[in-house]
Amino acid sequence: MVGNGEPITRRAMLSLAGVTLVWGASFLVMKEGAEVLRRVGGGDFPHAPLCYLMLRFGLAFPAGLLLFRVDPRKISRSDWRRGALLALPMIAGFVLQLYGLENTSPAISAFLTSLYVVFTPLLALAIQRTKMELRLGVGVGLALVGVALLTRPWNGSLGVGEGFSILCAFFFAVHILAIDHLTREGREVEMTLAMIGVTAVLIAIPLPFLAGTELLSDAGFWWEVCGDPWIWAGLTGLSLLGTVWVLWALNRYQKALSPTRAAVLYTLEPLWALVFSAMAGRETLDIWFVCGGFTILAGNMWIEVWPRSSK
Repeated sequence: MVGNGEPITRRAMLSLAGVTLVWGASFLVMKEGAEVLRRVGGGDFPHAPLCYLMLRFGLAFPAGLLLFRVDPRKISRSDWRRGALLALPMIAGFVLQLYGLENTSPAISAFLTSLYVVFTPLLALAIQRTKMELRLGVGVGLALVGVALLTRPWNGSLGVGEGFSILCAFFFAVHILAIDHLTREGREVEMTLAMIGVTAVLIAIPLPFLAGTELLSDAGFWWEVCGDPWIWAGLTGLSLLGTVWVLWALNRYQKALSPTRAAVLYTLEPLWALVFSAMAGRETLDIWFVCGGFTILAGNMWIEVWPRSSK
């Protein structure tokens, strides 16, 4: 007999597997999109990544309202409060990720970002003030070895891009813990839209005061930018799939799976990023890359799959 929970579990697994596919593609799309903004701006546009994020979330908010048929007046104060709390670590993660992508490849960024699987239980331990289990210690050790192999700090390969990607993983871990705590009241759609709206506003606020952003008032700049497929097609996909649908799916389905199943699915993200980046000619694979990337995945898997202590 099929258990009552099996259909929702199957939907959750398929949805989160789709999330990893979209996530994997988004590394390449974001890198190319930000580069278009910088190129059209004549190279004198240091905050192109922040502008790209503003466009992504600014388009996603009204699109989400239309897709889910939500009247913004029906989004409660509690939804806005929880959405704002979720938005803060997410903004930090995305900003670090996109600025990091300017200085490293999409696949390396994806493998380093996957360290949120390591940071999440470490942060939970710090919050709960409990001792580290051997399982977690071994997984962290494997992940650190993988980072060393991937970035090779002994020959100067560990740069700003890699450092930002690791910090990005930390803030995404904070976001995951926040999701676990703040989604228990339900109303996933309203809370997701509130989070997207707050993110768009908070990213937009500093833009007028940053160097080079005066380009944003130039109609010729936007005419040239919007003619590039990495912008119009990429932003459409990121806004609808990579933002509205992905964030809703996480808030709706992550709680339906055990941490083990979710972690196994999430390890697909850097592999998808590698596939898309290689197809675009963005990656040069060598033995260090392969060993480092898969050692990071081994550490991630070890932490979530190895049996936990019964204490």
